[in-house]
Amino acid sequence: MCTKESAYRRAEKVYKAYADGRNEATLLHDVLDFKSPSVHVSRIIEQPRPACAQWLHAAAIFSVRGAPGFRFIRGALSADRQLEVAYAALTEWCEADNESNLNAHGRTRSLWAEHLSNPKSSLLTKLSWLTLGHHYQWTERTYDPARVSPFPPQLAVLASELAQACGETMVAEAAIINFYSARSTMGGHKDDAEPCQAAPIISISIGLPAIFLLGGHTKDEPPIALLVRSGDVVVQAGESRGYYHGVPRILSASPPRELLDACSSSNMVGVAEWLQTHRLNANVRQVFERDERREVHPHNAVCTSERSNLASDRLESGARSHDHHASTHSIVTDAKLYPHKRPRLGAESPGQ
Repeated sequence: MCTKESAYRRAEKVYKAYADGRNEATLLHDVLDFKSPSVHVSRIIEQPRPACAQWLHAAAIFSVRGAPGFRFIRGALSADRQLEVAYAALTEWCEADNESNLNAHGRTRSLWAEHLSNPKSSLLTKLSWLTLGHHYQWTERTYDPARVSPFPPQLAVLASELAQACGETMVAEAAIINFYSARSTMGGHKDDAEPCQAAPIISISIGLPAIFLLGGHTKDEPPIALLVRSGDVVVQAGESRGYYHGVPRILSASPPRELLDACSSSNMVGVAEWLQTHRLNANVRQVFERDERREVHPHNAVCTSERSNLASDRLESGARSHDHHASTHSIVTDAKLYPHKRPRLGAESPGQ
């Protein structure tokens, strides 16, 4: 008996076709582009910006008709800030006591340094995801309060201020960092494992642009295709917090050259080059309701007195002194490194 194909699945197949890049220009014809909102005036609405952090004053915030609570912050992160986040992910977050698809190898130290020395044989080419803070349990689709590591305070402040710019509040307790090659995809899924569904999900895009599909409560609802570029931020709040979403296509023909021009130190050169052929996505969420939070790791909480200082600081990763001159034009592959039932990019897993 034939199973009816969902509207979401049909859209995924359209954008996955010819993944070698031959039809990128044609694909973008029906994709909402927030750099040209006047072209899509019937679908895109620019929103007034509430009181927000000074570094966000130049960003434009949009909503999409038919997606209550959804916000798109165009160019939210400057090139410098993008490099700082990517540097932290590649050199610190994957080195610390966080969980990733590489845990099965028993060694995740010095990944970036080894990658710079020998990109083709580096284990970094196998890295697809890592988790911060409360670690998501892929098989059980739950969060175990006992499995938690320190959450980077700089990322917590960044996510909180992005939420505030959209009139939302959140306490950053968990994040999934996804590492995409030019041919990676993320299947349509809902982020519904968190007990707290009232706080938004903050999704930061850095590196290659991508097509982001925003569906509805079921896959039978036709999704909206959006173009996300390096530095853009997607905020799923309100009703849209429970919508299906995913990334069926990375657009390799339009690398973010501005990141190469923004390198202010040798530390960032390799990172900027890596981002010419990869996409990094950091999606941050609050896990527990305020009265449900129990035994939160002390490093996960960012106290109020720290926020004003941290908000104006550069991510500490940018101040590290490693010398990263080597080229990093290797390709991340979706290798079968996951424990049983853990999803790869391309499966229905949390994050964007």
